[in-house]
Amino acid sequence: MKSGNILFVHDRRWWNLVSTGIMIAETDVVSHGNKIPYHIAIVIDDKVIIESTWGRGVCSVPIKLYTDNKNLTCWFKQCTEPIDNDKLCVWLMEQLGSKYDKWQILGIFWRSFVRVIPPLYYLLKKNKNYLNDRKKFICSELVLRAYKDALGIDLYPSASNGNVTPHDLNKSVSLVDHDN
Repeated sequence: MKSGNILFVHDRRWWNLVSTGIMIAETDVVSHGNKIPYHIAIVIDDKVIIESTWGRGVCSVPIKLYTDNKNLTCWFKQCTEPIDNDKLCVWLMEQLGSKYDKWQILGIFWRSFVRVIPPLYYLLKKNKNYLNDRKKFICSELVLRAYKDALGIDLYPSASNGNVTPHDLNKSVSLVDHDN
């Protein structure tokens, strides 16, 4: 693990209904043993990640919270382009304390279920999401905006900022597996 890597997390338990619904709906090309990530975060160093969660918003937590949990499968990816870790970390530190965007995650939840109508799904995915609050973050939006705003790297250019799921970023051609 190194600074700037992205931690992807799959939970084997079915307790989180919103994330589970999105994971089920977002099943096209899946890697990592058919594991669909329900959460992502950015590695700051070998002990700390920055994430956005429903209960805490944007915060730093020990990476062991995820990697030592036997109910979770974790993997790491890194950007194919060189990144300035200092710029990335400064941008992330500025976001600490930001709230979680609960309306945004519910918007993605409902959008995911219109996947049975592909033209409507892709129209909703590409267009601005009016539930998106630029001062609040869901986990995947935090990662996407950190790379875009701090480094000028768009990890998933075919979607608007607020319409990206952990699964979308797992499929990004701008990210490659990093052996941990």
